Amino acid sequence: ELFEILTATLGEYGRLSLPDGGLNLWLELPGEISAREVYFNAVRRGVAFAVADSFSFRPERPSALRIAFGLTAPKDYEEGASRLAHVLRNVVSPQRSLSSAVV
Repeated sequence: ELFEILTATLGEYGRLSLPDGGLNLWLELPGEISAREVYFNAVRRGVAFAVADSFSFRPERPSALRIAFGLTAPKDYEEGASRLAHVLRNVVSPQRSLSSAVV
């Protein structure tokens, strides 16, 4: 259920994957989106996740979010996805505007 909700809500911002086992999802972001910037904006909206580079020593790893769902009630999935989508929209839009303005 969560995977479907997040895919529908966040799919335009990156590639979502569900690793075998565990209680986490990964959202890999395009290179121009800073996972750390998304994180700091998300915390202000009451959404928290781990930035994937905290789990890897490989700098070439794509910018990604590690989204834990083990302690989240299913009734809160849509609200959390909606808040995170709002943050991503606000982080991505200014960057797209800047990149399209620079020709």
